[in-house]
Parts: sequence; C-alpha cells; structure tokens
Amino acid sequence: MQTGGIGPDTPGGPVRVGRDLVIQGTPPDNDFVFDGLFLLTVDRDLTIVDRTVSLGFTIGGDTVGRDLRAADDSAVSGFFGPSSLNVTDNSVGRDLIFTGNTAVPSGSLIVSHDTVGRDAICAANDPTPADGNVVGRTNTCG
Repeated sequence: MQTGGIGPDTPGGPVRVGRDLVIQGTPPDNDFVFDGLFLLTVDRDLTIVDRTVSLGFTIGGDTVGRDLRAADDSAVSGFFGPSSLNVTDNSVGRDLIFTGNTAVPSGSLIVSHDTVGRDAICAANDPTPADGNVVGRTNTCG
C-alpha cells in the first residue's frame, strides 16, 4: 500500500481518510511487500498490525488525529536484504503505540522525530527502536 508521492517522478499526493485506517495482515505469497504511507491525514486512528514486509514500511510525514498504532509487525529479509519498520516525522494527536514488532538481524525499527500529543509507548520490540520524539507526557520509545 502506498500513498503520497514517494519520489520526484511518482504520481500521488495528499490522501485524507475521514475516520479510521486499519491495515491488517499480509497478502499471501507476495515476495515484494512495502507499505509507504506519506502525506496522509487520518482524522481518527491509524493502525497497522500483523503485517510482514519484505521491503519494509514507512509511516512518515503523516497527520493522525487520535492514535497511531503499529503492533506485531515483522520486517524480514527480501530481495534487497533485511528490511525495516519506520515511523518518522508524524504528528499524532493522542498516542503513538509501537509494540511487539520485530526485525531480522541487520534490519531496523525506527520511531523518531514524531510529535505526539500524549504518550509514545514502545514495548516488546526486537530490536529496541531508535528514538527522538517530542512527546506531551510519557515516552518509552528510547
């Protein structure tokens, strides 16, 4: 799944979801899985769970009205090697929750440069994600 322009010569632009956006599970028998969620506005909650990606995912430069949740996702090795899960440069109205995510050796988990109205909660991730967020209350992401 991709939103927004992901490169100078790619189509796309801002996308708005009036309520919740939920991405759950992985398409069967797909060797090239990448999720790029850019220039996205979600009025309520953005959730991505139980996703296995071979080329990674990036949730970046987005605005989420309430909660952004990434849980039980896996970054595995694909055609280009180990992949990563990136949650960066987002504006989150309430809570950012990043739990139970994994990356293979040499892959990465990154939760950084997000502005979060209340809490940024990171728990049970392997490896521990890189951090650098601006948070209104509690920050366990680094």
